Amino acid sequence: MGEYLAEHGIDVFLNDALTLAAEVLPEKPAAFLAAYFDAVDSGTHVLGRSMEFITACAYNAMSAGSAWREAYAGLDASMLLSGGDAFELTVRLFPDLPQEVVEAAMARSDREVEAGVTVASFAQLLAAELNSRVAHRLPPR
Repeated sequence: MGEYLAEHGIDVFLNDALTLAAEVLPEKPAAFLAAYFDAVDSGTHVLGRSMEFITACAYNAMSAGSAWREAYAGLDASMLLSGGDAFELTVRLFPDLPQEVVEAAMARSDREVEAGVTVASFAQLLAAELNSRVAHRLPPR
């Protein structure tokens, strides 16, 4: 059972939900927990959260890439982003994300990094880089 919980990040979410509830002390705890898990389900639970939380499980890393794509859906998908542009956009969503993570995500592109990466591809590159840093991995079988 522990393997299943870890594989799906359930232990991360339960621990986070209980920690937040203890900090907030909501008047309606069940509604608070329902709203928390709605945010987890929609992938918005990672917005504004720490790098440690984002890389706590693969679902959070994937959600960060999806949240980035959703937040900047209004930008021209073919627009090229420099590393600085990508970093500035990213820290608006994830304030403590290190610049080196954005640089590593950019380096995953098959394009010359100096030329930039498209808005459309950066979200995928970011999710892949964050997923490579996930702390909560199961041991190989």
